[in-house]
Amino acid sequence: MFVFGEIDELTLEQYETSMAVHVRAVFVAVRAALRHMGPGGRIISVGSSLAERVPDPEPACTR
Repeated sequence: MFVFGEIDELTLEQYETSMAVHVRAVFVAVRAALRHMGPGGRIISVGSSLAERVPDPEPACTR
């Protein structure tokens, strides 16, 4: 889920959805993984900075 737009044009609902997908989902996944990890286990979370490279100011997923 990628929400694109000026911050003063985005709705609170769009913000909440974006946070749920990009922040809350990682938190929930890490908590679930911890239950299955033994001592010394590690979690590596990899993010993406694709947003800064999107050439179309209106990506198909937001139309």
